[in-house]
Amino acid sequence: MNGRLENMEARLARVEALAARVAEASADLLGNHAWQIKVCHWTEDMDGIWTRSCSETPWEFNSPGTTPSENGMRFCLECGGELIEHEYDCEKED
Repeated sequence: MNGRLENMEARLARVEALAARVAEASADLLGNHAWQIKVCHWTEDMDGIWTRSCSETPWEFNSPGTTPSENGMRFCLECGGELIEHEYDCEKED
């Protein structure tokens, strides 16, 4: 019977050690902001062309003068980040 008890205690010690390693790894991930939400900034120019923070490739909609959200977009099609719009403001040009 003592052999079984010692075996169970050894297994319990291994489980506790593994649980401690998992907790440490989780803390490292959370500390490194691994769960932070990615964003992608879309900026409109005076011609209605949109540039993205994740790419140098410009984006133009078939319906001129519309925004990504007006076209049903919530996430960047290239990087998958949450889409943040910056519409062109003609008053800033003056």
